[in-house]
Amino acid sequence: MKQKKVLIVDDDPEICLLLARALGAVCGRACLSSGSAEELQGLAGVSDCDTAILDYRLNGPATGLDVCRYLRGVGFGGRIVFFTGEAEALAGRPELASLQVLRVFAKPTEINELLVLICD
Repeated sequence: MKQKKVLIVDDDPEICLLLARALGAVCGRACLSSGSAEELQGLAGVSDCDTAILDYRLNGPATGLDVCRYLRGVGFGGRIVFFTGEAEALAGRPELASLQVLRVFAKPTEINELLVLICD
């Protein structure tokens, strides 16, 4: 059985690296990273992921919500959480429930809570 991985979609490569290192060290989880919605569509191994961590603001016209819709549209059944500087604005959106978004975390203050959720 393949090890389940965490998908990270954030346009800041330093955030991707920080999350990947933290998830590897704390949870022993491997990660795939993508910097944009467009890059994600060509990324191999997404089906090996059981969790996606999304930023809301991405480079290009697509947002994290667009990525979330895309993932659900291609049958991604894993957990989806947002880790974003736009947490307050995003948290009240009714669409999150229909997309089965588990939680919205504020960058960078809730990283410990994010790690606990992913490692569980």
